[in-house]
Amino acid sequence: MYIRIALSLALVAVGTALGLTLGALRESTWITAAVLYSEPLPAILGVCTVHLCFARGRWPEGLGAAAGTVALLLLARLGTPAPSTWGKGEPARLDPAAAACARRAIPPESWILALWSHANDAGSARTLADVGDVVVFNQPEVDVEAAFADVGGELLEGPPGTWVWSRGGFSLCGDLDMFPVGDRSALVFAAPTADASVPLLVTDLPALGPALEAAVASVASASRSAGSPSLVVAGGGSFPTSFRLTDQRMREGNLRPVRLPPDTPSAWGRVPLLSIRAVNRVWAATSWSGRAEPWSGASAWSAPVLVRLDYQAP
Repeated sequence: MYIRIALSLALVAVGTALGLTLGALRESTWITAAVLYSEPLPAILGVCTVHLCFARGRWPEGLGAAAGTVALLLLARLGTPAPSTWGKGEPARLDPAAAACARRAIPPESWILALWSHANDAGSARTLADVGDVVVFNQPEVDVEAAFADVGGELLEGPPGTWVWSRGGFSLCGDLDMFPVGDRSALVFAAPTADASVPLLVTDLPALGPALEAAVASVASASRSAGSPSLVVAGGGSFPTSFRLTDQRMREGNLRPVRLPPDTPSAWGRVPLLSIRAVNRVWAATSWSGRAEPWSGASAWSAPVLVRLDYQAP
C-alpha cells in the first residue's frame, strides 16, 4: 500500500517538475524546439496512464497520474517575466517621416487581413485576394508574382522572403512606399480601400534565441517611436513557438496580440493533422479589435488565416 502511495506521489512530482521545466524553457534556447513539439505527448501519455490505472482498479496511481498531468498542462503555460529591453541598447527609431505618416493615417472601420506562411499552392494563394483586403505571405514556396499577375491591386516585395498584396495599393510617404525596420521587417502603408490606409509593419521572425529577440525589439521599438493608434504588425516565423515572451516584448511597443487559431502542423501530404501551434501572427495597437475567421483553402505546412480587424478611434 505504501509503495502505491509513493508511486502516486512520484507521478505528481514528475508532472509538476516537467510542467515547470517546460514553462521556463520557452523561447529561451534551442531545446525549446523539442519542448514545443513534444509537449502534447506527455499529456496523451498521462491520459492513457490514468485510464489504464482506473480500468485496473489502481486508484492511488490513477489519481496521482491525473494530478501530475494537470500540473504538467497548467505549469507548462507559466512563464517567468522577461526583463525589459529598453535599457539595453534600444534599436534605432523609425524614420521620422514614416512615423509622422503613421500617425496621420486614416484607417478603415473594418478590413480583412489574410496571412499564409510557407504557401505551397499558387491557386489557393491567388484565391486569398478574393477574400482578403490585404494579403501577407511569409517564405512562400510558390511564385507569388506569377500567381498575382492578373489580379488588381498592387503587389509589393517586403523584407527578404515576404510579399504583401493590397487591394487599394500602397500609399506613399514622401517619395517612398516602404521603410525598413531592422533586417527582417518593413513598414508599408497598405490601402484596403481607395480612401483609407493602414500602417502595416510586415515581419519575418527568426526561429529562436538572440536573433528572435533582436527582431522583436526592432519591431517593438519602431511601434513605440511611431506612436500610431492604427499600427498593425503582421507576419510569421519559421518555427511554431508559443510567443509568450514575444508578446510581452510587443506590449512594450504598445502592441497587443490578436488571438489566432493554431495553424501548424496543418497537413502531412494529403492527411490533415490537428494543429497545435501558430506560425502566422498579428499584433495591433489597442484601437484595433480582431477576430480570426476560418478559411477552407489548401493546406500546407501551415494553413492560411483570415483576420477581421475593426477600428475604434481613441
